[in-house]
Amino acid sequence: MLYDYRGEPIKTSDLKIDRGGPTMTGIRSPYRDSQATGLNPRRLASLLKRADDGDTDAYFTLAQEIEERYPHYDAVMRARKQAVSGAELHVNAFSDKRRDQKIADAVRELVKKPQFETLVFDLLDGLGKGISFVEIGWDTSSGQWTPATYSWREQRHFDWDRETLSVPLLRTDEHPNGEPLQPYKWAVHAPQLRSGPARRGGLARSAVTMWMLQSYTLRDLMAFLEQYGMPIRVGSYEDLATEEQKDTLKTAIANLGTDAGCIIPKSMLITLIERKGGSGGNDAFLPVARYFNGECSKLVLGQTMTTENGSSQSQAEVHERKELTLTRADGRAVCATIVRDVITPFVRLNFGPDADVPDLAYVIWSPAEQDAFMSRVEKFVKLGGEVEQSVVRDRLGLPDPPRPKEGEEPVKLLSRAPVAPVAAPKPSEPEPDEKPDGDA
Repeated sequence: MLYDYRGEPIKTSDLKIDRGGPTMTGIRSPYRDSQATGLNPRRLASLLKRADDGDTDAYFTLAQEIEERYPHYDAVMRARKQAVSGAELHVNAFSDKRRDQKIADAVRELVKKPQFETLVFDLLDGLGKGISFVEIGWDTSSGQWTPATYSWREQRHFDWDRETLSVPLLRTDEHPNGEPLQPYKWAVHAPQLRSGPARRGGLARSAVTMWMLQSYTLRDLMAFLEQYGMPIRVGSYEDLATEEQKDTLKTAIANLGTDAGCIIPKSMLITLIERKGGSGGNDAFLPVARYFNGECSKLVLGQTMTTENGSSQSQAEVHERKELTLTRADGRAVCATIVRDVITPFVRLNFGPDADVPDLAYVIWSPAEQDAFMSRVEKFVKLGGEVEQSVVRDRLGLPDPPRPKEGEEPVKLLSRAPVAPVAAPKPSEPEPDEKPDGDA
């Protein structure tokens, strides 16, 4: 009998059944009501309060919408996700035993498949929303259990247990309040970006406020630009003018802004007053919009230099190190999730419940760091030190060398650099005695 990391038994007969997909007539409808349209501070406060109490449907819908409506947030989020999903993934065998090496080779074939990078990208959706769900579609046509599909599922189709509001549950027609997730069927990634429950840990919780305030700014900017540079139209009428005549004058003034022409009685007058001086919208609104974009960059990437501004090379290097730190943390976290929810089920289903599971690690180093590492290794070896080849290969992201065939010498420690023998100095020959001039 197989058990998952929670101690739940595995029912292999149910692993091929789709459990979390949307349904046209069921509780997991593919359609959603917009939460971003007409959002104001009062509605946002109410929405976040409901999310704190466990009703996260509207919050997850809004978190998805701002990625579609806030281009800067969408861009920096994709940059952070792709920094991990596009990096080189290294599979480390549990040991040098032949069986563990065979398992590691099978896992390497698994992670080379094109859909695996999509799995990583979809799991990193948890950075914004606090948690992400990917359903695994298993297939046995090849003679072994293999993840054939990785299907991202919307967070709004999940609920939370009533006792702790921390355990995710899948909403089904039979259990509208949610049922436990089936073991070996789900990859669930909840990155620890801040302390607290996953539903409150996503970056979108802070980004929605910035998006709402910036949308007010951009709306005011568009209204300003619609009028900026246009002359002020002033209509004059006599004291005895009737209401009908006043309405005629209002209509004429409005038509000047659209049709650029109108007709009015001789007794009425329209004056066009040209705008002179004054500041444009870039002085009033654009700095506010840029401020929110900068705050969004700091929220997601931890820095602004790669998205907002550039300065000295030394500052750029500091910001690059900050971004690399975040990428490495994201890589370690998503690797832990994949090993727990994808690699372990794959190994246990195919190699038995006692099979040892290999580890995953992303190789995320800048070229300057790689050069510095190799320089230190070279100096260390020249001084007589010994370094395992696997250490250097893992750091550089190089594949393991082919295993030696039977009877061949196995790969051992990195050999020391040959040191040329230093020849002993020859004894200096005595200089011939100088003879005084004139001697024979």
